[in-house]
Amino acid sequence: MSFRVDRKNIDRYARELLLFNERVAKETTAKALNRTAKGAELLAKRSLRKEMTIRNKWSVGSIKSTRTPLGRPIDKQFVLVGSLQPYLAKQESGGVLSRTPQGRRITTPKGSREGATAFPRKKVATGRSAPRSIKLGKNPKYGRVKKRGLKNKMAVQHARKRGRKHVYMELRNGRKGIFRVGKQSVVMVHRIMNRQVTLKPRPWFEPAIDTARKAAPSAFRLELQKAIDSSGIFR
Repeated sequence: MSFRVDRKNIDRYARELLLFNERVAKETTAKALNRTAKGAELLAKRSLRKEMTIRNKWSVGSIKSTRTPLGRPIDKQFVLVGSLQPYLAKQESGGVLSRTPQGRRITTPKGSREGATAFPRKKVATGRSAPRSIKLGKNPKYGRVKKRGLKNKMAVQHARKRGRKHVYMELRNGRKGIFRVGKQSVVMVHRIMNRQVTLKPRPWFEPAIDTARKAAPSAFRLELQKAIDSSGIFR
């Protein structure tokens, strides 16, 4: 028994496969990587908005992805996805916020003008209550005054006399912070905390990356099919 093999198509496909590898393959994989990275970036931003209360633009805006050049060899292609803000890494994996000499400033709901009971707070302090706008002068000399309540009363009177809108005070219950001084009211707008704070893990990045990783083969198949269709090979 004998077999006859027509190598015409085999030879053509071999030539086209080599041509695809030389001219198209690295561009195809690069496009698939870039598509996957962008998808991971968008998923991470969506996850952050879902898992946390966002009070600013820079947290979500800090999540970025890179692109790999289309002409880079396949074995050297790579992309990066992540946030440029270290505090988001703390939120992802949990950790400890250590004590600082100046203490940690936490804006109160009244500081963000959301009322006294807003929880969680959804806005940042703006206008006169924004940290960069606050200028604290020195509190008066208390002399022999030892009572905390009387010291705070003197500090408020001192601030009003000099036209200052904010004053730093420590309360009798141990709380301390920056207060907005009005004509008839005194309101804490930023609380100052010196104690160590422990953060529980709140994964927002890893779930997004897992989803993007699972979708990566589909992205590669899509780019591969587009490359084959546009190049006219394997027909």
